[in-house]
Order: sequence, then structure tokens, then C-alpha cells
Amino acid sequence: MVKWFSRFLKLAEELACADYSEAQRVRTIIANKFRGLWTGAQMYEDLERTCNSISRKSFWAEGWSAARETLYYDSNGFTADVAKNLARVEALLQPRGTIQRVRSIVLAESISIVGIPLVSDRNESIESAMSRLENTAYELGVTVVRDESALRELLPELIRTRSEQIWGFGRGLAQGADDPIEIWKKLVAQLQPIPVEGTTIGVFRGFLNGLHPRNPALASSMLDDAIDDNALAQFYPMLETSIGTIEQSGFQRLIRSLNHGSAPIHMYRTLQAGGVTHHLKGSMFNELLLRISDRYAGVDIAIEILIMRLSFGQESSTPGELVEIGCELFRRLKVTGNTDSNFVYRLQIVGKNCLLGEKGATTVSEICSNLRDAISRSEASTYGHRDLLQVLFSAQPFAVLQSLCGGDDAAMARVGIGILESSDLLRPHAFDVIPVEALLRWCDELPEVRYPIAAAGISAIKQDKDGPHWTDIALKILEKSPDRPRVLQKFIRQFSLPGWDSSKAAEVQSNLRLLDEMAKYSDPRLEEFASQEKARLSQATAAVKEAIPPVYLDQYESFE
Repeated sequence: MVKWFSRFLKLAEELACADYSEAQRVRTIIANKFRGLWTGAQMYEDLERTCNSISRKSFWAEGWSAARETLYYDSNGFTADVAKNLARVEALLQPRGTIQRVRSIVLAESISIVGIPLVSDRNESIESAMSRLENTAYELGVTVVRDESALRELLPELIRTRSEQIWGFGRGLAQGADDPIEIWKKLVAQLQPIPVEGTTIGVFRGFLNGLHPRNPALASSMLDDAIDDNALAQFYPMLETSIGTIEQSGFQRLIRSLNHGSAPIHMYRTLQAGGVTHHLKGSMFNELLLRISDRYAGVDIAIEILIMRLSFGQESSTPGELVEIGCELFRRLKVTGNTDSNFVYRLQIVGKNCLLGEKGATTVSEICSNLRDAISRSEASTYGHRDLLQVLFSAQPFAVLQSLCGGDDAAMARVGIGILESSDLLRPHAFDVIPVEALLRWCDELPEVRYPIAAAGISAIKQDKDGPHWTDIALKILEKSPDRPRVLQKFIRQFSLPGWDSSKAAEVQSNLRLLDEMAKYSDPRLEEFASQEKARLSQATAAVKEAIPPVYLDQYESFE
């Protein structure tokens, strides 16, 4: 195994030092495996030779970071000689001069807090180490902005890095610059030849954040110009959030940016972060979200931004303004089968906080009615709307029931029943959240159709120390329904699941006593149906006890 590692490192060394495009990739692989090869495989001499070769070819920031991490995490287990050898390798690879320090500390995306010479005490907190790392990046920015040759060499790399340290470095550039406008122009000039996918704007955001406290008017002017700049316009929303809280001037710029249309809609997602919109007046906030939701795929982003205000910044909007924008965004949702759990969670938050009162009920009714109409015209499927409908039902259960199964058209009611069934809303207990009197009034408007619907959604049975009993709402529905056998059929489905083991059979047997109460209604059809069902279920429970293959409880497979 040792010989194999040795041969591997020799080949890797040759490739890493070669003059071809994949050499950097090989150097990255060696750095990633450095700790394991040193601590685990104990390839001390081979690694030291490889590091010497690479360091003669070019500065190797990843290798230095890997050596630092190995020293930090593993040195307690090394002999004195091994620790001394590793310290020698680390000293060989460490950066020298401003440019190398920037490349290793600011531009290295894989940097860790122990990969730079900041941490030697294992008891130091992560927060302290990260703070000193950010301060180091800031100080390097101040140094580079005063070193024209270093800045000129580093400029192309500054707009490609995705490291977190570039923010502090950008702040240092802005606060150390004698002429911030000139430095800004040099940064922007680097964007012109670079494709969008190769560009990052961390240095621009850090620069604006550092400039704003020093010269707010100049930072605002740069943001104004960015909206019309061919290179910066596509990133504008991210630039706006760099200076902190968005106020009226920022709101106006965001509207201009949306009108301009250069920034992809996903860029506006940054408005949810850091509470940047929390102090924006409710009317402006609502207008901004509506304008975002006007764009394709913008509704989801607007909902994400709204959730941050609902969670942390409600004081800037009146309750009515929150209801208004929440309801409108729900209206603009595409009624699809989106099952992403994060999306559903966001809808639940907005529904709970915004689908309130009469306006919330009207909104829910409108959404459900439009869905029912689309399905009746075969423009949409009955299936695929479960998550959305359950959110709507949680907020306004009666509005969902009324809009899907309301009206006097029995055919449309059947469409609504199908939607409820496919969304798992036509089940026991689902309607228990609806006030009893409201549910009964609704049933009385079209009793033959609606009482069976209500019967399927309420809790029909309750248990106490004396055994099972019909619930009060079940008795009222049974009393008022013109078709009591159909109502009882729905109640019987609550006796047990379709198919049961012996314990379920015992539960069904206990519930069968409830069917004896049907005689008091003096309804021959009801009595006959109750008698037939009791006989059928008694036979089924007996079969289960005799270990005969399962007999299914419900012989009525559809709602009808």
C-alpha cells in the first residue's frame, strides 16, 4: 500500500507541476488528500518532496491551508520529528507578500479558520476566529487599494471568487480608497468580458457596504447608475441589499429595476435576507411584492419575502395590509401539484397569517371555485392539488367546502366531492373545525346532496367509559337528512379501517351496538339498512376471528 501511495504521489507531482490546464485540478486533489496521506498513510518524505516541487512552480494556497489544518488537528499525536517536518512544510508553503496573502486568505474558497495563521489556541471560539478572519480580509483590502500594482494584478480574480472573505476585503477597498469612484470604475470594467455565469459580485457588495457609512450619497448614486449599467443591472437587487435597510430611495430603485427587466427574477430573492425590507412602509412593501409577482415565477419569491415580514417585521405593516398582500399572492398562485415541503411550509405561514376574516374567505372561495370550474371543463386534473387545498382548508375550512360543493348543481357538487377526496379532506374529523350551526345551515340549502358530504367529514363516534356513542353532530345530521341510509353509510366507515386484524374486529363488534339505535327514527329504509349492515359486519368479524383471509369492511367503494 505504501508503494502504491508513493507511485501515486510521484505521478501527481509531475502532473501538478506540468504546464497544462488540468494541473490546478491535480493540485487541488493533492491538497484535499494531504491530511489523510500525512496522518494516516504517513507519507512524510513523499509529501514534503511534492510540496517542494509545487512551491517552486507556483504559490499553492490550498496546500498551505491543508498543512495548517493537519498541524492544528493532528499534531498532538505526532512524534517530535514528524511535527518538525510538518512545520517545515507549512513554512515552505506559507504566503509571502500582499498578493499571495490575498490569494490564500481572501480568494481561497475552501479556506478554513485553521487554514490561516490566526488560530493556534484550540480553545478559541469559532466566533472569535471568524471575526479575526474577517478583520484580516478587511485590512488586506485597505492595503491592496493603496498598492496600484497589487490591485491591478488581483482585479480579474476579485470578481470570480465565491469566498465569504471577499465581503470584508471589499469593505476595506472602499474605506481605504482615496478615490472610491475610480476604484469602483476599475471593478466594473472587469465585468465587461466575463460571461454572467463566471461572475460574482461579492467584492461590489462589500465595497458598497464599506462606502455607505463613509459617503451615503455616493453609494446611493452608484446604485442609481447600476440599474442602467449593462454589466451591473443584472445584479442590481443584490447590490441594493448591500447597504442595509431599504428606505424610500431604495424602493424607488427597485421599482425602476423591475421596470428595466435586466435583473433575473431570482435576484430579488435577496430581499428576504437580513431584514432589509422590515422598515419599508406597508403600502410600499405591498407594491414591491405585487410588482415582483407580476414577473414569471415571481409569486414564490414574493411569498418568501412576505414570510420574513410576517416573522420579524410586522410592525411596519397594518394587519389589513398584510391580509391584503397575502390574499393577493394566493390568488396569483398557479394551482399545481407542487409538493416541495419548503414551499408548502411557506404557504402554511402565509395562510395562517393572511387568509383571515371575510377577505380571506373570499380569496379561498375564489381559488377553489376557479379550480372546480377548470376541472369541470377538463382543463385541470382532480389530482395534484392536495397541499394547496389543505393549506386553504386550515385557514378557511367552510369557504373550501362551500366553494367546492356549494351551489344547486349536483354535477358540479360531484366534481367538488372528487377534489375533496383526492386532497384527503373528505374524511372523518376534517369538518370538525367548522361551526356546527354553519355546517347545518349549509346542508339545509341542498339537503339530499350536502348531508352525506357533511356525514363523511365529521366525527360520528365518541368513546367514554360506557363504550361508543354517536356524537351530537352525527345525531343532528342523521335527524335532518332526507336520505338517512346514505348518511349512516358514511358513519359506518368510521367503525374501522377497510380490513382489520382481530383487535379491529373487536372494535367493530363493539360499535355494532350503535346500529340498534336506528329503530327510534321510525324510518323503515334506515332500519332495514342498519339491520343488513349489522348482519354483514357481524359475519365479517366472525370470519376474522377464525383467521379466514381479511374481509373488507366497506362494500361501497365510491363516495356515491
